[in-house]
Amino acid sequence: MFNQILSSVSGFIIAISLVSCGGGDQHAEGGIGGTGISSGSVTGYGSIIVNGVHFDTTGAVVTKDDGVPVTNVNDADINQFINIGMVVTVKGTINDDGVSGKADSISYKNILEGPVVTLSVNMINVLGQTVNVVTGTRYACDENNTSCPKFNEFTDLATNQIIEVSGFTDANGEITAAYIELQKDIYPDRNMFELKGYATVVDSSSFTIGGLNIITATDTATFGGQYVKAKGAFDATTMTLTTNEAVEIEDESFDIADADKAELEGFATTACTTTS
Repeated sequence: MFNQILSSVSGFIIAISLVSCGGGDQHAEGGIGGTGISSGSVTGYGSIIVNGVHFDTTGAVVTKDDGVPVTNVNDADINQFINIGMVVTVKGTINDDGVSGKADSISYKNILEGPVVTLSVNMINVLGQTVNVVTGTRYACDENNTSCPKFNEFTDLATNQIIEVSGFTDANGEITAAYIELQKDIYPDRNMFELKGYATVVDSSSFTIGGLNIITATDTATFGGQYVKAKGAFDATTMTLTTNEAVEIEDESFDIADADKAELEGFATTACTTTS
């Protein structure tokens, strides 16, 4: 039995406690200690706080989007690897009090990295994706951007800036940004970028994610509705990403069945009913 929660961070994701769809007599209940998975935005340090749980990160393995694990992390230095606002998945244990635990692993993956094409009020277009920027969105500069200007609010965003976005995608494919990181490059001086999303309008050599057409040598005929990762050269005029690399189907599973407690932050896109 597990507890599955969509929780609120900075006021822009609704909070609701859910039972597992298709899970028979599994019901949400509090006070469960044991193995745990928590996926959500980091809201603070101490060591890190995700979905209201303070996780001790001493000795945890941290893996970021490059896939290279950092082992035996010093708890005092977790902020060198994970920034507030990043959406992470923590696996470990959650104590009986429900507000403390021990992290065995922390993984972070962004949704996209690319140039700001257009801006409007609290909304930006990046790689053809609608990204909503809200009060709770956190801003940071890439660790390699030693000459980073002031970058801590929406008005600091500008077209052709290359940014990394971490956040939540709703049923319409729009992204709510929990975290925006400014890279040191600008477009078009750099034009190789990455995007994750649900493939639609699929044929054997192309598909779309949001407003972006992706052309690839990968046979994509079976990609319809799959959550995929594509990396390639971006053309802002035609809103096309051309990739010579294999398009990968991303694993969205959290191994929830192996956990006593799972806390997930995001948009509720599917309703289900159960009987007691």
